[in-house]
Amino acid sequence: MNPRDADNQVELKTKYLRDYAPPDYLVPAINLHFDIGDKTTCVTAELQIERAAQAKDNAPLRLDGKRLELQSVAIDGAALADDAYRVDDEALHVADVPAKFTLTTQVLIDPANNTALEGIFACGDMLASQCEAEGFRCITYFPDRPDVLSRYRVSIEADAKRYPVLLSNGNCLEKSETADGRHRVVWDDPHLKPCYLFALVAGDLLRVTDTHTTPSGREVSLELYAEHGQQDRLAFAMESLRQAMLWDERTYGREYDLDRYLVVAVSSFNMGAMENKGLNIFNSSLLLATPDIATDASHIMVRDVVAHEYFHNWTGNRITCRDWFQLSLKEGLTVLREQQFSEDMNDPAIARVEQVRHLRARQFPEDAGPNAHPVRPESYVEMNNFYTMTVYEKGAEVIRMMRGIVGADGFARGMDTYFDRHDGQAVTIEDFVRAIEDGSGVSVGAQFRRWYSQAGTPRLQVEQQFDGDTLTLSFSQTVPATPGQADKQPMPLPIAVRLLGAEAASAEVTGMRQQGEVLILDDAQGQVTYSGLHAEPVVSLLRGFSAPVRLQYAQTAESLATIMREDSDAFARWEACQRLIHQACEAHQAGQAAAVEHSLDVLAEVLKATDLDDAILPEWLSLPTPHELADSHDSTDVDAVLAMHDAVRSGLGKRLQAELPQWLARSKAGGAWQFTQAEVARRRLHAGALDLLAAADAHAGLAAAQDLLSGADNLSDRLAALQAVNDMAEPQREAMFAAFAEQWADEDLVMDHWFRLQAASAVAGTPAGVRDLQARDDFDLTRPNRVRAVLSGFASQNFAQFHAADGAGYAVMADAVTALDAINPQVAARMVVPITRFARLHGERSGLMREALERVLAQPKVSANVAELAKKALEAAA
Repeated sequence: MNPRDADNQVELKTKYLRDYAPPDYLVPAINLHFDIGDKTTCVTAELQIERAAQAKDNAPLRLDGKRLELQSVAIDGAALADDAYRVDDEALHVADVPAKFTLTTQVLIDPANNTALEGIFACGDMLASQCEAEGFRCITYFPDRPDVLSRYRVSIEADAKRYPVLLSNGNCLEKSETADGRHRVVWDDPHLKPCYLFALVAGDLLRVTDTHTTPSGREVSLELYAEHGQQDRLAFAMESLRQAMLWDERTYGREYDLDRYLVVAVSSFNMGAMENKGLNIFNSSLLLATPDIATDASHIMVRDVVAHEYFHNWTGNRITCRDWFQLSLKEGLTVLREQQFSEDMNDPAIARVEQVRHLRARQFPEDAGPNAHPVRPESYVEMNNFYTMTVYEKGAEVIRMMRGIVGADGFARGMDTYFDRHDGQAVTIEDFVRAIEDGSGVSVGAQFRRWYSQAGTPRLQVEQQFDGDTLTLSFSQTVPATPGQADKQPMPLPIAVRLLGAEAASAEVTGMRQQGEVLILDDAQGQVTYSGLHAEPVVSLLRGFSAPVRLQYAQTAESLATIMREDSDAFARWEACQRLIHQACEAHQAGQAAAVEHSLDVLAEVLKATDLDDAILPEWLSLPTPHELADSHDSTDVDAVLAMHDAVRSGLGKRLQAELPQWLARSKAGGAWQFTQAEVARRRLHAGALDLLAAADAHAGLAAAQDLLSGADNLSDRLAALQAVNDMAEPQREAMFAAFAEQWADEDLVMDHWFRLQAASAVAGTPAGVRDLQARDDFDLTRPNRVRAVLSGFASQNFAQFHAADGAGYAVMADAVTALDAINPQVAARMVVPITRFARLHGERSGLMREALERVLAQPKVSANVAELAKKALEAAA
């Protein structure tokens, strides 16, 4: 437990992995009844409770509960006297209970005023639930932990006109009419599950249906629900669901296990989506998709997230986590399965590029920041703060490396062992790794487990020496110190290598292992020597991004150009382009004008010579953002980053000035919108070329953007046009944005993009402009999607204005976090993260950002969510 820093702050209670103990009481079955009224909902819970075998005979009963108005408590039908139990802000305590009994409680909850959006909350005219990680305690008293598995039977009673649709987990057993225009529905889930997978939805919703027949012959009813008028927008999600079910049957041999699979779209949701058993609840932005309301990237995201939540049925639901420290057990594994699915559904090479781009943009900064933590954290105060890119994306990379070590066939056998051994259990990461090893017959080694226990992104340094016919590559790795972990041990690094332009007769490795073209660096240093070469080859390293590391390897611009042209691995080609751009940026910062010109000349020549149908070209044209450039340094000089970014972007645009109009003409739409790999690549090429043209020639870029916007039949093209002019202080920009807002004012999902662009604009996204956006009638702090559009759009996409020299950008975020924290602490905690990274900033900006963060922490009643992250940042900098 941490002491209070001030009387106005919550007491932060730290939980530690080392303190895990199994529950004293189990709940094999629970019956829930929800009586939904006009204002409040009465929840009656009947828990069948048994004392666990290891518990002491006199162990007291403690049931978690928060923001509940307790009406009654009974054991085996007998009401408890007031002195037989105790209630505080966190739990219900009963000191003297038998070994086996039925506990019945009745509580009132207030969904309409639940702006935190955990437990059961109102979303427009409907009610929905969100219980992961610890939201079930906001519904009823229960041991709210993932290792208590129960069978749920749920009855829901509500006004039939206001709430004609009443949904919960499992199979529907009964529907009946009751008095006074009300109705009742009973649901039963035959599978044991933790309480975080409970779900409830009540509302007036439309339903889109289909069916799927599993290999064993079960006919599953597929049902997607949304607000009325949205039926056409569910078709893509339905097709994605069918694809995911077929893929999982074919790839992992897993089929669905209930008669119905329900998915509901809600407009206000803290998460992206939730895999509740049999009743997924989705943020509407990740379920609804048509060309007018969703970009190509959004379509891909819808497909991937629909698959992700479905895949959780086995990796998360059927087999769940013993405790929340094991979160990556389900999330890292399911992200990997989602990535494999995405690679099969899309261009696999480009899908991998996007995965790495996402990892570097969001997880690498996390690993370098004050909230750096291992894939399996050792401690936490607020579990919702650990739904992070480290747990999800880095966790997936760790399992991807494991799959590479044991081989694809061995991994498949290991997964079968995992499913067979642990179905219906709450398990640990050790259980998973052991199953993979046992099933594959290959040990990944004790050292590999460091990937789960050590924070930080390893740095891989490579030195190259060529002598006669011999090439020597010397490798060394370091893992930087992170908060609470000053001393790090080497971790196994799989390094995929290919020599371009020459073939070695033999290879001799020292301090490393070799599996085909993959070298595994287990120690701090290693070396490989290639002999019998007729010429010095170009070395392509980390092909496929074989390990999540930062590479430090000096290669010439010509060598990187060779990889771009000749390598068969699309990631390696994309990475070579990224490194060329970074090379030019570094030269600019060092004042080496000739080196800048040379790198850009080499890059431009490769781009000009590349076939426009090559899917990698649009990826090359998507240049690193200022945030990504800043993250490549241990400390950030904001002005230098902006200068190098602008110089390289405009310099490349000018070198391609003759080609860009041709590329725009050749990539112009030739017909109606289609969602195909070729068409998505064409639109990305058009957007990339337009963006570079705008950087090189604002007048030409503006004209091309106006032309694209006027003829666009899809949101991707419309946003590409707006993006190209977003930083232009021209009246045409204002007219384009105004016309767009007028046309799409009633479409929240589309307007979220408009808000994000405005917040990211050098013109409209000034600190004062962001405050103006928050003052609009269509901005509301109770709507997470709109909040994220403005605040994340500003902090993560508007490098210049967020880091305004006077600190006004930091003040905008601090004020917004303070206001938001009183409404929705989970979302507020996400928004405070950008102003926790002050220690990396140069000069006065560091102090200004720190002052903004301290001001947040000094506010009355700051939440544990925000306080944990703010205090960690301040303590790390002390």
